[in-house]
Amino acid sequence: MSNPKENRVISILLPIAIVISSLLFSNAFMHRYRYNEIVKVKGSAKTDFECDLIVWQASISAKDTVMQDAYDKIQIQRDIVSSYLEEAGLTKEEFIFTAIGMNKETSRHRDKDSGAFVTSFLGYTLKQDVEITSDKVDKIEEISRDITSLLDKEVTIQSSSPRYFNTKLSDLKLDLVAKATENAKKRAETIAENTESQLGKLVSSKLGIFQILAQNTVKGYSWGGAYNTTSRYKTARVTVDLKYKIK
Repeated sequence: MSNPKENRVISILLPIAIVISSLLFSNAFMHRYRYNEIVKVKGSAKTDFECDLIVWQASISAKDTVMQDAYDKIQIQRDIVSSYLEEAGLTKEEFIFTAIGMNKETSRHRDKDSGAFVTSFLGYTLKQDVEITSDKVDKIEEISRDITSLLDKEVTIQSSSPRYFNTKLSDLKLDLVAKATENAKKRAETIAENTESQLGKLVSSKLGIFQILAQNTVKGYSWGGAYNTTSRYKTARVTVDLKYKIK
């Protein structure tokens, strides 16, 4: 025969036990579910920098119907350009002249008498480039602007726009990656904090494309990455994608 007092205790404790078990099961289920959740964040970083290396090129040309005469003309121009660069403060080791290129120019036209097409010889055009790679950025910029003054000395010269590079770009990229990664982690921590969660283990990371553009512009931006060489002052950007578990 059951004890009424025992039955009463059981009737009181049983519902409590069921409630506690349900809470424990629910908490365990939610914990497991939350831990399997993933938060995806994108971090970014950028920095402005000035290039410390300049590459500049100009070309001289000469034309004549006699090959040797054309060669003599371009040699005279070469000597004038070389003297100009030395007077500007460069040594002979700081600039180089490339091999001379030759083009035989002709013209095809219809002969007035026979009506047939004939080829006429116009002459030889010789071309030679002078190239400079230097850390004297200010000086080479000035030379690139002023060297066309040699046109007054009958030098047929064409100056190209300088190109700019940074010799410490590898270190700069590493610093940007570190800052972008830190930025992404802070975003993930903010998301976890505002959802009453905790940041778990890092699941994966993916480095984005570097964009190196002229400062204060997005001209030249490309989804495949960009590297501007026409501007002395640039801005480098990079993104990092991180995935964290949430618990």
